[in-house]
Amino acid sequence: MDSGFGALELAIRVARLVHQLLDRVDIKYLVDQGRRAMDSVVLNLAEGRGRRGADRARFYRTAYASAQETVAVVRLVTMRRDVNVDEVLAALDRLCAVTWVLHRR
Repeated sequence: MDSGFGALELAIRVARLVHQLLDRVDIKYLVDQGRRAMDSVVLNLAEGRGRRGADRARFYRTAYASAQETVAVVRLVTMRRDVNVDEVLAALDRLCAVTWVLHRR
């Protein structure tokens, strides 16, 4: 694992938190969507790292959009189940900020 790319490392840590949260939820379609969205963040950051120019920005933009989608899933889970998601939402907020900066470069 390459620790030189902070955004990817952050995404992997956040993915662990999101997956742990979703393991406690029994709303299948939200769990599936949340897992796919969170995995998309990690995979697009990894692939974007190997690209240049507008192609790189496109992958980072997709990572940002997927991070926003993950936030929406976590919020929906909160509406339907009494779970504490403060730590997960704080981590996702940081990840959204990092991916926003990356795709705007």
